[in-house]
Amino acid sequence: MKSKYFLLLLVIVGLLSSCGPTPEEAAAYNDSIVTVQLEIDVKINALIESYHNYIDEDIQTTEGIEKAYNDAMAQVDKSIQTVAGMENFAESSELKDDATKLFGTYKSLLENEYKEMMQLYALPDSSYTQEHDEKWENLNSSSISKTKEAIELFVKAQQKFVTKYKLALK
Repeated sequence: MKSKYFLLLLVIVGLLSSCGPTPEEAAAYNDSIVTVQLEIDVKINALIESYHNYIDEDIQTTEGIEKAYNDAMAQVDKSIQTVAGMENFAESSELKDDATKLFGTYKSLLENEYKEMMQLYALPDSSYTQEHDEKWENLNSSSISKTKEAIELFVKAQQKFVTKYKLALK
């Protein structure tokens, strides 16, 4: 008789452990990654705003742009480390890997397009030409395009995650 109860207990434990993560756990995992992404967005938006502030200032100095740039770069580095340190979800690293790719795109943009845009702003007005203005516009367009593409790829990864764990994105 004891063996029947023991066997029943093993079956129940086996069933409970094989159920996998709940939708609530999946939502919390997704939300934790999105929170990290939003921290980057805040810093990059502050950098973009610093460009607008530079144009509007009477005394033009790139200090605000440089500070915003350094803050954005520090946040991207921190966010990459945060997500890399997260545990896999249900033994899969897909969502965090895709988030890391998105954050890597942000880092690449900061190291390239945004850095060059900042250098263009640092030029004295007397040296700034139409060619520089066109270069800035091309860099800006490139950064917008690359950001949009990277976000679309991450959203696809999220949609796959959402479908797999039966979540509703808000």
